[in-house]
Amino acid sequence: TLNRALSLLVHGGPGVGKTWLADTAPAPRLVFDAEGGNRFTLSRKVGWNPLLGPPPVYDGTWETCVVTLRDYGVVDTIYQWLNSGQHPFRSVGLDSLTEAQKRALDSISGLDQPTQSHWGALLRQLEEVVRIDPLTTHRADYLVVADAGGLRDHLHAEAPQDLSAF
Repeated sequence: TLNRALSLLVHGGPGVGKTWLADTAPAPRLVFDAEGGNRFTLSRKVGWNPLLGPPPVYDGTWETCVVTLRDYGVVDTIYQWLNSGQHPFRSVGLDSLTEAQKRALDSISGLDQPTQSHWGALLRQLEEVVRIDPLTTHRADYLVVADAGGLRDHLHAEAPQDLSAF
């Protein structure tokens, strides 16, 4: 059989339904929640702290496993679990890439003004997140949710042309 996975970057303004869309991905799903928006979606949820133990066992009582992304350091631990194949997830979502980027930059530069090397480290960290091969996560679909405000602000600083194509 042919394994298929979907990688998707959803771009849109606040309140257009990016988080709701992520909540419709095939269950069981894992969501890195950096914005807190998943508390408003309708799926049955269970929380998981990857630093304290393995992912929850899928028993049909939940559809979405939520990891609250307060510190970017937890992302590496999540990817170790995903790459091990010892997880029940069919779908993985990051809500949002922009908020994850802010947390990553905080972990790299702390309270200091970011330097050029900090920005390079940030680029390398985020490339690992968005370039992951869904097939290596053992049949997990991969869904990235991004908010338009943050992306548009960063893109506008470099390219002030019309961003409607992004």
